[in-house]
Amino acid sequence: MTALQNQVDALLNQISQAKITVDTAAVQRSLHKATSPRFEIVFAGTFSAGKSTLINTLLERKLLFASEGVATGTECYVEYAQNPGDEKAVLYFFSKTEIQQQISELCDQLKLADSVNLDEPTSIQNLREKAENIETQAQAIGNLERAKQAELLQQLLTGFEKNKENIQNDPIKDINLEDAQNYVRWENAAVFKQIKYYCNHPLLENGIVIVDTPGIDAPLSIHTKITYDKITHPDTSAVVCVLQTALKGSLTEAEIKLIKHIHDSEAVRDRIFYVFNHIDATWYKQERRDLLEKVINSHFHQEQQKGRVYKTSAMLGFYGSLLRNDLTFQVPDEFKSEFNRYFDTPEKVSHTRFTTTPEIKAAPNTPEKFKAIINEYGDDLLNQLIQESGVEGFKEKLNYYLMHERKPQLFQALAEDLQPICKELKDYYSDLRNEWESQPVDIAAIKKAALGKLGKDLFDISEEFSKHIKEQLNEAFATNNNNRLERDYRQIQRNMLHELDRLIANFSVEETHQLALRSHEENVVVPVMAILSEAFYYLTNGLKKVLTASSQQLVNNFFNQLTHNVSSAEYYQRLENLLGNDAGIYHYLDQDLREKVIHAIINEARTECEPYIRETALFYQEGAVPAFQLRQTLYQACQSTDFQGMLTAEPAVRQLLEIDFKQKVHHTIMYRFRTTINATINDHLLPGADHLVGVIIAHFKAAHVRLEHNIEKDAERKLEQIKKEKYKVDANIGSYNQAVDSINQDLQVNHCTGFILPNI
Repeated sequence: MTALQNQVDALLNQISQAKITVDTAAVQRSLHKATSPRFEIVFAGTFSAGKSTLINTLLERKLLFASEGVATGTECYVEYAQNPGDEKAVLYFFSKTEIQQQISELCDQLKLADSVNLDEPTSIQNLREKAENIETQAQAIGNLERAKQAELLQQLLTGFEKNKENIQNDPIKDINLEDAQNYVRWENAAVFKQIKYYCNHPLLENGIVIVDTPGIDAPLSIHTKITYDKITHPDTSAVVCVLQTALKGSLTEAEIKLIKHIHDSEAVRDRIFYVFNHIDATWYKQERRDLLEKVINSHFHQEQQKGRVYKTSAMLGFYGSLLRNDLTFQVPDEFKSEFNRYFDTPEKVSHTRFTTTPEIKAAPNTPEKFKAIINEYGDDLLNQLIQESGVEGFKEKLNYYLMHERKPQLFQALAEDLQPICKELKDYYSDLRNEWESQPVDIAAIKKAALGKLGKDLFDISEEFSKHIKEQLNEAFATNNNNRLERDYRQIQRNMLHELDRLIANFSVEETHQLALRSHEENVVVPVMAILSEAFYYLTNGLKKVLTASSQQLVNNFFNQLTHNVSSAEYYQRLENLLGNDAGIYHYLDQDLREKVIHAIINEARTECEPYIRETALFYQEGAVPAFQLRQTLYQACQSTDFQGMLTAEPAVRQLLEIDFKQKVHHTIMYRFRTTINATINDHLLPGADHLVGVIIAHFKAAHVRLEHNIEKDAERKLEQIKKEKYKVDANIGSYNQAVDSINQDLQVNHCTGFILPNI
């Protein structure tokens, strides 16, 4: 599988180098499953259905402990051990809390007070005795469910006491398989949460993992849930339902529930095998055979046609296989009795071929008769028995399903996940190859191609420049996206208001009075209106300077940003490459247009402030605040003809100036001058951009001369570059095709014939 891994990695590297955005996580997952498959075969059924014996038969060894009446929630995994020396079992114990919860649930079911203290041996013994009494009573009246609950409660109590140190201190224990056979017994089984066996057997070599689950008729619902969840788990490759119909004559209630659960789970249906165990129970009674066939035909007709229904005798197949491998193997009395019965049944054993010898006829008891039959017919009869047990046929079919059906599905999933990647690479390399093959192959062709598109290149640059200027204007004046310009407008507002406050605060009636006297030396009295007039000139001229300076700064900032954006643009770089310069764009924007706009804005600022000298009409509107304030100021200042009366009115004069000028400044900032600036920049920049478009186009001849010179100088280098790129593309296509061919070969070898990845 290393070769497949390398070829898939080669495709993923190509997709990465091509900078094609494709989700490769699915490929990595499906590749891992295809190259390191893990086929979990889950065995499910009721207790004593023969799951563990069937697993032991498949593995040809007594690995899992199977005993009637054991009712635990242990999940057993059997995985591959590379070498016989690596074989072991890993035991995972329930925690003390989990054991306490299970005890509580069983006590509730048995109507016992849940008062056991797991740290007190006396308390444990008292509860155990109660459970023993309940089990005895339940068995006496045939209440098997209650007896099973009481039995599990005893198992939990005994298992906790015997494994208390592990449960509380080291909940994981490694032991060898020989020790596991003795350790995993009734008195310990209930406290195992999970057991993992690592076994050196060829059946497990290809990633097959056998999972033995708790009985679906477990006394505790949490144990049943373990089995049901495992059946529908995505990692489960096959489910083997072991049924007792051959023994009982019908499906049990728990089995019916299990089959319904499988039918309701659409993703599970196609990976189910139904095994009717204890088939030997039907060999000697026609009535049982008829009942079994009736159940199969009624409930499993479709599954039988698909080859998913099997009849087995796990016990006969298991001990028959062990005995065939070693005739001295000590089989249990149950097997000896069933073997003798099998031999004595003419419908099963031909007495023409296997005659009853005098030694067999004279055998005084079951063991001696068994020994006589084995001595006489040994392997031949055992082979027939094993064949009729159905175990080997089921084993072959299960292995075939995993290797020839389930495994190809993993490769199909990998192929499906690789399809979009291969399509992307195929399209990419095909387009790239066509692009380089369309490139000129000699200097004359290179020159012709480059010069032929020069005019279009200059036109495209001029169009992009014009569009860029309009976008800059739109961003600045039609949206709120230009944060720098917005800050500059707010700064003008702050500067104007701050300057107004400063001018009003610094306004002096005394200085203004003296100024007026110097202008009229023949007079000693100054009218109040003269003071107000000087104040209006004073404020207007001060604000005019601030508006002019602030507006000039705004224009400078705008053009700084504009020239930076233009000179950073991709079309600007292309223009410089074509001409060796920028056709004077930067200089024209940075100096010529900037100076024109600044000059215009200064004039606009002066014009904007000039009307400030004239008082507003509200000064004379009856009932208006300015009119009232004006009368009050005049009245106060005219109380006397000397300077002292004028000085007394200074606060009123300042208040009057503030009322009038704040309204003027607000109107300028909020309504008039921002629009004026926008319009002025627009009116200069748009014609300027049109002018530069013409300038760019007019540089065609200079660009032609420069390009022709550069082409002649760089043609050899460019031809060599084209040649290298063609070679590089061809090499990548070769690598791609090699990887795809190798992957397709792996798909075919692994019986995935429905998918062929495309070549280029």
